[in-house]
Amino acid sequence: MRASFAALALLSTCGGERGPTSAAPAPVAAAESVPVIAVTDPKVSANAGCERCHAQIAAEWRTSLHAQSWNDPVFLSAYAIEPLSFCRSCHAPEAPLDDASSPARHLGVACITCHVPDGKSAGEHVTFASRAADAEGCASCHQFEFPEPQEAAMQSTVEEHAASPHSDETCGGCHMRARPGAKPHRDHSFRVWGDDKLLARSIAASARRGLERTVEISLSADGAGHAVPTGDMFRRLEVRATAGDGADALTAEPVTLARSFTRQRTEQGIRRIQVGDNRVPASGEPAIARLVFPRPVRRLPVRWEVVYRRMGPREAALFGVDLEAEAIVVAKGTLDPEPTP
Repeated sequence: MRASFAALALLSTCGGERGPTSAAPAPVAAAESVPVIAVTDPKVSANAGCERCHAQIAAEWRTSLHAQSWNDPVFLSAYAIEPLSFCRSCHAPEAPLDDASSPARHLGVACITCHVPDGKSAGEHVTFASRAADAEGCASCHQFEFPEPQEAAMQSTVEEHAASPHSDETCGGCHMRARPGAKPHRDHSFRVWGDDKLLARSIAASARRGLERTVEISLSADGAGHAVPTGDMFRRLEVRATAGDGADALTAEPVTLARSFTRQRTEQGIRRIQVGDNRVPASGEPAIARLVFPRPVRRLPVRWEVVYRRMGPREAALFGVDLEAEAIVVAKGTLDPEPTP
């Protein structure tokens, strides 16, 4: 989802879908704890009507990152740097752009954001229809430019999906799985962050030995319809490995697969310009992470793993996030030592 331009200049993590932080947020964000939303607000009342009739779906939605898109502490810390409507349009779509204090902001991405009355039903119970068909509806907050457009989009998940081997699959096909039962429906928890199994299914990984001091990890987005990771500009995979055991174990320099940026000063302030992107591509072609050890490791077992992180160490320090506590291992394995000739 969209991010504040000023927050970008200060290592923004305003954009993208997010989970709760594991450490205390910045003090300015703490004042925005989730309140009891005023039911007199028409948007809040309308959404409450959805929840009364669709309790199971509403319960799923309330656990989702969509429901927390405004109240997430990391977002609020980034938003406090520069509270722009550019951020609110996706993190608080039910609040008027000219009213940052509207109670409806706490709905986040709500039932009524994606569903509107179809005009065919009479009486108090209204049948709802999708506001926009799947990718079209997702694109408004998962495909957009920087405030000052450049060659690379700020988020390009929908374009990535169109270029992937899974382009015939809908966004909801993966992120809103069918739920059987007395009232079959599509899951509305929109699981990504926090769903370790889904993240692990998104990539296929294998390892092989290279030269005396190297190991190569091959990663492909076999189970995802977009690049991995996608979304927020600071999402990343960290590939790491150790060889041997105990005090004599050797550690390779980790390899990060992510988008990379440089800063450029303009009349409007500091801009972030994308200068690289070595993520696992949507096309299905592999990304190769080459890990280098300080000494030869052919006769040592090598344990490797791929870790999903929602931001880098500089952003984590700025927003008080414990990266290790949040680390999600999405692939791992062991290479046996080569036999002695």
